Amino acid sequence: MKKIIILILLIISIKTSFAQWAVLDTTHVIEAVCLLHPNDGWSFGSDFRHWDGTNWTTVIHDTAFGATSCSFPSVNNGWVFGLQDSVYRYNGSVWTKQYTGIPNIYYCSFYDDNHGWISNSDSVFGYHYGIWTLYTSQLPSFVYVHLYSPIEASDSNNAWFGCHSYYSTAMIDSSYIFNTSTNPCMLDTSISGITFDAISFTDPSHGWMIGRESNMLYDKLFKYNGSGWTLEETFPGHSDGTGLFMYSNSLGWLSREYGIVYNYDGFSWTIQDTLHDPVRQFSFSDSLNGWVLTKYIGHPYPGAKNWLYTTSTGGVGIKSYSKRNTLITIFPNPATTSLTIQTPQASTIEIFNLEGQILRTIKQTELKTSIDVSQLSAGIYFIRATSEKGAEVRKFVKQ
Repeated sequence: MKKIIILILLIISIKTSFAQWAVLDTTHVIEAVCLLHPNDGWSFGSDFRHWDGTNWTTVIHDTAFGATSCSFPSVNNGWVFGLQDSVYRYNGSVWTKQYTGIPNIYYCSFYDDNHGWISNSDSVFGYHYGIWTLYTSQLPSFVYVHLYSPIEASDSNNAWFGCHSYYSTAMIDSSYIFNTSTNPCMLDTSISGITFDAISFTDPSHGWMIGRESNMLYDKLFKYNGSGWTLEETFPGHSDGTGLFMYSNSLGWLSREYGIVYNYDGFSWTIQDTLHDPVRQFSFSDSLNGWVLTKYIGHPYPGAKNWLYTTSTGGVGIKSYSKRNTLITIFPNPATTSLTIQTPQASTIEIFNLEGQILRTIKQTELKTSIDVSQLSAGIYFIRATSEKGAEVRKFVKQ
């Protein structure tokens, strides 16, 4: 019995030491974050703080501003919006506060230094070469906008957002997806009974938007393919808001109820980890290094704050591969010099990158194969094993 207890404790300690997401901050008021580089990040709340990879430095203290959202189209161009009718702009070295006349901004997204969009509960504004313009929506007069969702720029002329509305006559809930290719904004899709929580685009032809059903039974993820939106995934259960970030068309993260984090590998969404609270925002500087800001949703109490987590492995760790029986066993993961692949029968092994390019093909002669990965650049890769029993794809991290 003593040996069993020691073994259990050893397993727990191993899983804890290789946790996917590590707590970075729980003591400061944080409403928005941006990780530009593993050694260059920002958090915004009452204080604007800079992260150098080791320590935080407070750069600005402005409790009245009420920071809510940030966007960095480049490392030398940052925007922070809040409850005041102002914006803080960053030029790579100094923050300056500028008057906009637009208060209560909840969401922002900038495609480049001269093109961006912001939204509050009932308005959307576009920024083009220093000029702010109000964008109106093409909705029937009997439809009232109840709430705008986060907004996301897909190129210099287009941003996408959703709004939750109701009909003044029958009080029927419905949601609409718009883009800003015209002003008034063009109505692209109407979906009944959904409140959108998050949106992410990787390019003008690939986007994702997730929302909650009004009956609180499901969360639904919709995908844009360049011509229209279709339902991609349905998640049982109701969440208190959802975070979503797509790094590429084959790599992404989302969060749902109870802080459950899902990871997308280009094929399917799988549970990756469970955090303290639901995610408010994801921010990744590359495919491995990222931050997650959770939002406190419990009963308010003095000192209740959002938590900030960090990862240097894309959130991949031992727990990602301990949830189901698989055809392939791979270790260590993350790997630095070599990767061992074990299969139940001889298989053809393929290694490919996030773009789908096959980098190496190995035909197994034994069930356990060691592969030299030392020449691979740091990042996320996939292994596909094909045998008479079928094919399976697994993800691994090269450090």
